[in-house]
Amino acid sequence: MLQVPEEGRTAIVANGAVKDSAAGYQSGSFKILRPVDPDRLEDWLRRFQRSVVRLKGFVKVPGRDGWQELQWIMGSLAITPYKGGRQSRAQIVVIGRRVPWERFLKGLAECLVRPPRQTKRWSRTRRKRP
Repeated sequence: MLQVPEEGRTAIVANGAVKDSAAGYQSGSFKILRPVDPDRLEDWLRRFQRSVVRLKGFVKVPGRDGWQELQWIMGSLAITPYKGGRQSRAQIVVIGRRVPWERFLKGLAECLVRPPRQTKRWSRTRRKRP
């Protein structure tokens, strides 16, 4: 099982399992815990055109309602609204040859949308000093 948490942070790509096939291909299945930035994802996948043959799954995309179906086939990315039955979690399956999985997953994590940074809220009323 592969997990790629950043140091001191919770995983955003988790519960991965990589399997080998008799034909020399590997497949990995991963849960995606944040929405995906489509532009960053496409740029990242282009770096793996020779090793990632296919990627498919369901993800959330900012600015789009509901689940999106994700398809990557030999250098072409398509993200379309999911029209099927109830989809309960974001997950992708990656099929390829000689995929450097740790590097691939670290880059994939960079393609996910970061939540807004939490800041302290300061009261507008001033405290009276004694």
